[in-house]
Amino acid sequence: MKTIALSDGGEAYLRWCLEHYGDALAPLVLQAGIGGGSAIVVVADKVHESDLGDLRGGKGWGLEAKEAADAYFKDVIGGALQSGPNRIVVFESRVNLSRGQPSGQYFVFRPSKFATRAEDVWTPWAAGACLYLKATDFNTDRFEKFMYDVTWEGTIGYVVDLDEKEIGGIESGMEVEQSTLESIAERCSQILTPAVDGKTYLVWSRN
Repeated sequence: MKTIALSDGGEAYLRWCLEHYGDALAPLVLQAGIGGGSAIVVVADKVHESDLGDLRGGKGWGLEAKEAADAYFKDVIGGALQSGPNRIVVFESRVNLSRGQPSGQYFVFRPSKFATRAEDVWTPWAAGACLYLKATDFNTDRFEKFMYDVTWEGTIGYVVDLDEKEIGGIESGMEVEQSTLESIAERCSQILTPAVDGKTYLVWSRN
């Protein structure tokens, strides 16, 4: 496994991901600004920088790349959770709450940007959900469960430091206020997003 740094902090690709895959948090993050950061892609040892090309092209490098990326992704999230008592990792979810709910811890927000298509009719989701894990949950069985959930149900993740009151106000299954979403967007120190057809990950860090 190795990491490859992207030129210009991967800003163009990250912006594309936020615009195409993000829900309510993504436009708030873009509004807060993603300039001046640095980005890396986690790949298998056999992959060279010249292989990356346009990450939006959907190229992947097989199981070896996937395993390497998952291991690094887990280390990044685990390290983030251990770095502060008010640290939280949040992933926007692909689960339509009108048809079910995420299997792990989640909070609710309104409105959602996502919609469901049926017979050429798009129906907007009434609400969206974010999977989350707090620093206090790191040394529990919730960590492994969270890693599994974000692989299957998550899209873009955000590593954030909130104040004690905001952290305490986030409870599973409950709706959060717009001000909480704005705080997450403004204070995120890292953004984690799938790259190259989901087989690897891009990790963006604020400098």
